[in-house]
Amino acid sequence: MTVAPLAGEGYLCILFASPLFFLVGLVIGACFDYSRKRTEKREQGRLRAWAWLALLPMALEGVTPTLSFPRSESVTSVRIVRGSPADVERVLGAGLRPETPLPLFLRIGFPRPLAVQGTGLAIDDMRHIHFSGAESDGPGDLVLRVAKTGPGYVRFERVSDDSHLRQWMAWEVSEVRWREVSPGRTEVRWTIQFARRLDPAWYFGPWERFAVKQAADYLIVADAEPR
Repeated sequence: MTVAPLAGEGYLCILFASPLFFLVGLVIGACFDYSRKRTEKREQGRLRAWAWLALLPMALEGVTPTLSFPRSESVTSVRIVRGSPADVERVLGAGLRPETPLPLFLRIGFPRPLAVQGTGLAIDDMRHIHFSGAESDGPGDLVLRVAKTGPGYVRFERVSDDSHLRQWMAWEVSEVRWREVSPGRTEVRWTIQFARRLDPAWYFGPWERFAVKQAADYLIVADAEPR
């Protein structure tokens, strides 16, 4: 971590990857330390072989499609907001409010939404979300299109993405559902479908799902909660 100040926004990758390297080092070190305590060379060789065999699948996972776990993921956030379903629909149609503060986790180096162009919930209405750069990449845009709409429902599909988000995940679909749960209170359910682009899945999968869950929480507040 001593190189983190020199990496600029690249420290985010160092932050998430360093526990993985530490874990691998600890496993290998523990096996070799144990093997040194044994006096028989045959036992030492056997322990080393088991250590490498245990780590080999982790090292190869994601190298080829055959060795990869499924990359499609789906995360849903649910929140009760003040306002009627009509209020929620009106706010959704007005577009994202990028000035809404991000959750703390998303402020540690992820690209931030800076500006949004596009309004409306009719089929083919567009959203251009302009993100800040990260890790030496310049700013870029995530472009979404309204693909399907109905009472209490809208589906946004990705048209293009040249933001830094594409380095970690492929944003595919956002689905928003809302329904009245009591007078003046509406349940908003925001689902994001994406494809994981970081390996290994057992390590980066939970991190990406957590980050996308935070993004879904943010989108409800910034794009669907009446004020």
